[in-house]
Amino acid sequence: MESKNIKELVIPTPGYTTHVKNVINNFKKTINRVIPRRQEENLKKLASLFLNKVKVDKPIVVNLDIGEGKSTLLLEFIKYIYEIDKDFSTVIVKKTLQEGREFCINAGIKDIEFTRGLLEWSIDLKKELENLYYGDIEKYKEYGFADEFPQEDIFIARLLRGFNYKDCVEYEDPNEKKNFIGKMPDHYREYSPVLCKNCTRTCGAKLSRWTVANHPVMVITHQRLFLSNDLDKIADSISGRKVLIIDEKIETKDIGDVLLDQWEAILTKVGKSSLSDGVKEQFNKIGSYLNQLQYPERSDGSIVKISPYDPKFEFDATVYGIFMDDYEDIETLVAVEKFINYGGTTSRNWRKDDKKQFSYIRYIDLENYTKHFEKTIILDATSARNGEVLDEDYKKSNVVFLNGLNKMTHGKINLYYSPQKTTKSSLMYKNNIKTDKSKEQYRSYIGDRNFYLMNVELIAQEVQDIINSTNEKTLIICYKLIVDKYGNEFNFENDFNEMLKFLKLDSKLFSVRHFGAATTGVNDFREYKNIVFIGMLNKGELYYTNKTIAIGSGSSKVTALNEYLIDCIQQIGRICIREGKDVNVYMLFEDRLGLIKGLTKHYSLKRMNWLPKYFNGINNATISKQGGCWFAIINELKKMKEGDIKSLKSLQDALKSRSKPFQPDTVYRYVQHIQVKNFMAIQSITYNKAEKIFKKNLPKARKK
Repeated sequence: MESKNIKELVIPTPGYTTHVKNVINNFKKTINRVIPRRQEENLKKLASLFLNKVKVDKPIVVNLDIGEGKSTLLLEFIKYIYEIDKDFSTVIVKKTLQEGREFCINAGIKDIEFTRGLLEWSIDLKKELENLYYGDIEKYKEYGFADEFPQEDIFIARLLRGFNYKDCVEYEDPNEKKNFIGKMPDHYREYSPVLCKNCTRTCGAKLSRWTVANHPVMVITHQRLFLSNDLDKIADSISGRKVLIIDEKIETKDIGDVLLDQWEAILTKVGKSSLSDGVKEQFNKIGSYLNQLQYPERSDGSIVKISPYDPKFEFDATVYGIFMDDYEDIETLVAVEKFINYGGTTSRNWRKDDKKQFSYIRYIDLENYTKHFEKTIILDATSARNGEVLDEDYKKSNVVFLNGLNKMTHGKINLYYSPQKTTKSSLMYKNNIKTDKSKEQYRSYIGDRNFYLMNVELIAQEVQDIINSTNEKTLIICYKLIVDKYGNEFNFENDFNEMLKFLKLDSKLFSVRHFGAATTGVNDFREYKNIVFIGMLNKGELYYTNKTIAIGSGSSKVTALNEYLIDCIQQIGRICIREGKDVNVYMLFEDRLGLIKGLTKHYSLKRMNWLPKYFNGINNATISKQGGCWFAIINELKKMKEGDIKSLKSLQDALKSRSKPFQPDTVYRYVQHIQVKNFMAIQSITYNKAEKIFKKNLPKARKK
C-alpha cells in the first residue's frame, strides 16, 4: 500500500498551526476529558489534513483507531472552519440518514451569536437544537398543523436526501404495520417513484434539494454517494464543492442478483404494453441472450463467469414509464442493464428451488468518488492495522494512506469460545431429516417455531449467566431476521430482547443489536465490558465469490474471512477495550474460517474455558442428532446421581439392548465424542480410561 506522512501530503498555509491548536482545544472541551499525548498527536495530523490543501489527487485514507475521536474532530473542524472561512464548502458522507441528521444538529447553526445565547440560557443545548431542527413535524403529519416547523435552513450543515418515510408528509411505511389485519388505509404505501412524481406537497426531502446550496456543508449518505456513479443528477448535485470527507469506508463493489423468472415477467409486461415495436424488439434480443447463457446444473455453489455483452447498452428511456408503479421492476431493469454492461456470473438460487439467476459485478475505484473535489479524505479505522491492509478494496483502489500515526494502547481480550451450531438454519430446523417410503432422505425447509423459540430461550439463559456472573454491561450481536425457504420470518433480534426481559435481567446491563446495525461510528457502548456474538452473518457463498471476482483477489474464503474480521474488530472496538481496559468476548458459533486466529494478530488474546450449560448441542439437538450414539450415551449418563459409579461395560450393555442398538465398539469410540466430554465436564463426571469407570463427583462449588 502507498503511504505518506503528513508533511508529504499537505501544503501548509500561513498560520495553520494556530488553527490546528484551536481545533484540538475545542475537541478537548467537547469531550471534557484528558486524552493521551499519542492520541493528541494523531488528531493534530488529522486536523492538519482537514485544514490544508494537499499535494496528491488520490483519496487519502486515515486509519485512526476506533475511539480516537475521528468523527468528533470532524465536527469541531466544521464548526471552526465556518467561523474563519465563509467560502469553505464541503460534502460530508455519513453511513445512514439518521447519522446525517445528528451531524447537522451537532454542527450547530449559522448565527454564531444566537448559538452563544443558547449556550448561556439553555439547560440542554442539544435538546434545543433538536427542537429547532425537527420542529413539530410528527404533529403536522398526524393533525395537519404544527406550532413549529423544522428549521433546517438555519443550520450550518444540510442533509441532502431523497424519499424517506420520516420526511414524507403524505404516506407511511406499511412495513411498520406487519401485523395489521384487513386492508391497510391508503396512506400506507410501498415506495415507488410515482409517490414523489405526482406529489404536490412540500416535504423535507424536497426542501433539502431546493436549499442545500445555501449551506457551506452538504451531508449525504453512503448510499447517495454510491448512486452518484450511475445517476448524473445525483453526481451534479454534489459537485462544485472543494472537499469530500467520507466517515467510514464507502462501498466499492456493485453486485446484484436477478432471477431469470423476474426478467421473464418484465418481458411479458413489455410484450403486452403499447411500447413501440423497436423497443419490444430490443427486449426480445436481450431475452434471447439471457436464455442462451450457460447456467450451472444445481445450486451447489457453482458459477459460470460471464463477460460483458455490451458496455454501452441502455434500455430505451420510455420503458421505465410503464413500471413507475412497481419499484421492484425498475430495480430489476437497472440490474439487467448493469449485467449487460459489466458482465458477472450465472448460478442457481437454492432458496428459489434451484431457479436460474444471473449476477452483475462491477468494481468502482475509490477515485471515481473524488473526481469532483480538490481533496478527498476517508476516515476508516479498520482499513489497516499493524501495517497490514485488512480491507482488500484498498489493495485495488488507487489510494494513499496517512502514515506516521501513533499506535494506541488497547486492553486485552479474554476470549470465551464455544463451537456451537448457530447458523440460521440450525436455529429453526429441528426435523431436518425426513425419510419417505422409499427410504430416500430429504430435508424439511419449513421453520419450526417451537424449536426456534426453545433455542432463543437457551441462548438467552447463557447470556443471563454471563451478565449475572460478571455484573457488567453486555453488548449482544445477533441476527436481525431468520427466514425459512418459504418466507416465514423469525424476528431473532426482537425475540431475543424480549426473552432477556422475560428472564428479568436489568435492561441497563445489556443492549441487543443485529449484525449491520449502527454500532459502528458510535460511542454508546464505551462503558461495556462484555460482548457476545451469537452466530456469524453468512451472506452466502455466491456473495463472497462475486465479491472476490469484483476485487480480483484469489480466494472467496479469504474474502469472507477478511469481511468477518473487519466486522468483528469494529464491534469489539465499540466497548471499553478502546479505553485500554480488558474485555470479555464470547463467541457462540463454529469458527470454520479461522476468525479467532485472525484476531490474535490484532489483539492480546487469552483463551478462556467456556462450557455452555444450556445451549450446548444436547438440549437443542435436532431429531437426526438425537439418533446418534453420543446422544444415547449422554442420556444414560444423565441417570447417574452424585457418588454413582458406572462401568463402561454396563453402558455398552444398556445401549446394545435398545430398540435401535449400538455395538460395544461404537460406544467405546463415542465416549470420546466432544459433546460427551463437555456434558461430563458440566455434570462433574469423570472417566477413568484404565479402569473403564465413570464416576459422578460433587460439583466443585459444593466441595469443602
